[in-house]
Amino acid sequence: MQQLRAISGGIVRGTDLDGASSGVTITANATLNTKGSYTELLASTPYQANAIILNFRGVHTPASTTAFLMDIAVGAGGSEVVIGENLIASSHTSNGSPASVITIVHPIPQGTRISARCQANPGSSQMIVQGFLNSSASQGSMDVTTTYGASTPFSGGTDVDPGAVANTKGAWAELGTSGPAGVRQLSIGVGPRLQDRAAEVTNWQIDIGIGAAGSEHVIVPDWPVSTSEGIGVILPVISPIIDVSIPSGTRIAARARSSSTAALTRIIDVIGYGVA
Repeated sequence: MQQLRAISGGIVRGTDLDGASSGVTITANATLNTKGSYTELLASTPYQANAIILNFRGVHTPASTTAFLMDIAVGAGGSEVVIGENLIASSHTSNGSPASVITIVHPIPQGTRISARCQANPGSSQMIVQGFLNSSASQGSMDVTTTYGASTPFSGGTDVDPGAVANTKGAWAELGTSGPAGVRQLSIGVGPRLQDRAAEVTNWQIDIGIGAAGSEHVIVPDWPVSTSEGIGVILPVISPIIDVSIPSGTRIAARARSSSTAALTRIIDVIGYGVA
């Protein structure tokens, strides 16, 4: 399917990556928290593009809550180059798998192969990936997406603990340091730390801050995520793109408050995806 329409004085061209409404299945390595082999999503891009919009989720398995990190890459088989690293997703024992949606901004020449791989806890778990290749004047041809705060040993993000006092911001947790181009847009990813959260309604608000430890300046205040009793998933998994201004070489951190004080409920893992 292809679409052509004008927005913001430019042209958007869209092509789905997989050619099927069911998406593409990718399988994690049998060893937990280890990236598996690449699976092809698109053999050859039909035109120059500068972003991929992805919809992906873990395959629901009632036996376990599962954490995933996924890479999106370009290039021939055996020579893949990662352009979207450690994209967070999960599935839950209680009530299925929430969809993660993210835009990976990166220049992609015409005729490029696109593929994906993932890791999971537990190993051999599967994901479903759908995607939309985008060519738009709203994205610069040299923009790229960088991941901050991923924890590959646990197939998740950086632990953020709101602390034992309800509805009070906890300590800052460092996600990383911005690269030489800085960050102008940011998406916030949230994971469940492998906890099945169906038993309790919980709400969080997440701050993203920049600056030295102890002198953080909040640039994204109170981003809300929540889970509902019986659903067992934290939503939204990944935020829309938020405009920010982070200079190069700047420390990036996250903190949160929670309506729960229970140790196994209040702590979440957070990842940042910055466009530079």
